[in-house]
Amino acid sequence: MVDGHSNFGGDGDDEPYPSIHLVRRELERQVAEQESRGTNFDTKSGLLLALGGALIGLTQDSSSAYHIASLLFASAAVLAAVSAMFPRIATAIKPGSLRDRYLMGDPAETELTLLDTRIFLYEQDEERLSAKVLRMKVTVILLAISVFLMVAATITASTTKETSDGTGHPSSGVTSRATSTTGRP
Repeated sequence: MVDGHSNFGGDGDDEPYPSIHLVRRELERQVAEQESRGTNFDTKSGLLLALGGALIGLTQDSSSAYHIASLLFASAAVLAAVSAMFPRIATAIKPGSLRDRYLMGDPAETELTLLDTRIFLYEQDEERLSAKVLRMKVTVILLAISVFLMVAATITASTTKETSDGTGHPSSGVTSRATSTTGRP
C-alpha cells in the first residue's frame, strides 16, 4: 500500500498473488448475480407450475380427444416445471472442512485454493442454471401445446353445437313443437 491506496500494478514482493483480491471481488459479484438469476428462475418455474395446474383444472370436465390431449400436455408441463425447480444452486464451501484442512496452511495458498474452489462451484452452478432454463423452455412449449389443444377443443365443441340442430346457427335452447294442420299441438 502506498498512501492508503492498493498497489495494483506493484512488483508483488509483499504478496505471492497480488491481484487475487480483484479476482475474488469479481467472483463475488458474479456469484451474487448467479444467485439472483437462480431465484428468478425458481419464481418463474413456480408460476409455470401454477399455470399448468390451472390448465389441468380447466380440462378435467370434458372427455373430448382434444381435452384429453390438453390434459396430458398440461400434466407433462407440470412435471417439467417441478423438475425445473430442483437443480438448486449451492455456492457454499463447508466451514468445518475449511477449518480442518486449511487452518495451519500457508495463507496465500489457502486463499488461492479457496478462490479456485469457489470458481469451480460457480461453474457447476452455471451448468445447473442452464439445465433449469432448458426445463423451463420445455415447460413453456408443453403449456403452449396444451392451450392450443384446449382452444381447438372449444372450437370443435362450439362447431358441433351449432351444426347439431341442422340449421348451422346456434340453437337458442327453445324447442319448437310440431303442430298439425289444425293448429293444435
